[in-house]
Amino acid sequence: RYAVSCANYILNMYRQRDMLTMMKHAERLVRPGGRFMIADVALPQGNPLYRSFNRIYRKLAMVSFWTLGLVPLHRDYDYASHFGDLGLTIEETRYFRLFPRGPVVFQCLVGRKAP
Repeated sequence: RYAVSCANYILNMYRQRDMLTMMKHAERLVRPGGRFMIADVALPQGNPLYRSFNRIYRKLAMVSFWTLGLVPLHRDYDYASHFGDLGLTIEETRYFRLFPRGPVVFQCLVGRKAP
């Protein structure tokens, strides 16, 4: 088992059922007390303009990648809501913007597995 397992910008490529299977697999690779990290798109947050920008940005990206045959069309995933089911406690969440004062578009979730 590993001290850290990461799923960076890959879980969004799967249908929800398969995404959950991949999360479970990646979590099983983590030793007790270790960390599981996910970096991916963030759910909309902030004021209405920022939330709208986030939705448009994500939908344009998804349709573009779907057109190329790289991802299935699916609803936005709330990865954090699945951490508890996997026996993980969210230790840290970091948000990233496209520009300094722009809307949040990406996130990194860090969960810790119980020792």
